[in-house]
Amino acid sequence: MFGSMIRAHRLRRAITQEELAHASGLSVRTIRDLEAGRIARPRQGTVRILADAFELCGDKRERFYTAALLESVPSDSRHTG
Repeated sequence: MFGSMIRAHRLRRAITQEELAHASGLSVRTIRDLEAGRIARPRQGTVRILADAFELCGDKRERFYTAALLESVPSDSRHTG
């Protein structure tokens, strides 16, 4: 979910993974791994850096942080019963 959100924001801005890496200061490999869902628990700092790179604010920024947080919660803990 979070990875697809990163990809959607990147495509909306019409930038490549390399351009996002340059804008954010993250490595291309990190961007690729995040988009592919290979990073199960993104660091809070990484989420903030990406939100800044995408110039997210308000509700969009909050949804971005929430998606990252939900990504780091084990799936069996997400249901409320």
